[in-house]
Amino acid sequence: MSKLIIIAIIFFSLFWAVLLIVKPIILAVFIVLTSIVFWLNTRYAKSIE
Repeated sequence: MSKLIIIAIIFFSLFWAVLLIVKPIILAVFIVLTSIVFWLNTRYAKSIE
């Protein structure tokens, strides 16, 4: 029973570690994508004028 609890704790901590590593990467990708979309929008708006 105690072995199962230890495995669960290790799994949970690994899950949190992965989440902490992945979260900023997703945020960075999101920021990059929004900036690209914004840049394309301004470029497109300039070409219309």
